[in-house]
Amino acid sequence: MRKLLTSVLSAAFVLGTASPAFAALGAKKAANIADEVPYTQALNTLSSYAAGNGFSDLGNVTRQGDRIEATAVKDGKPVKLSIDVKSGAVQEHQS
Repeated sequence: MRKLLTSVLSAAFVLGTASPAFAALGAKKAANIADEVPYTQALNTLSSYAAGNGFSDLGNVTRQGDRIEATAVKDGKPVKLSIDVKSGAVQEHQS
């Protein structure tokens, strides 16, 4: 009985001290997810812009700080598209 009680108390102690560490990891993961939301929204905006403005073959998507850049084809010509993640403004750049 004494061994059982010791085991239970030891487990409770270990779990009690580990919980703040797990909570910190969860908070960090939540913060990272929250940071990614604007980028996901910007990608969706860029994709919608391309589809609605006659672009095809959207690809080569890269992230450059607060900008997302991609290539696409319009009227048979390659075009570079970029979007500012903060403002949502899309720009077309002739290649």
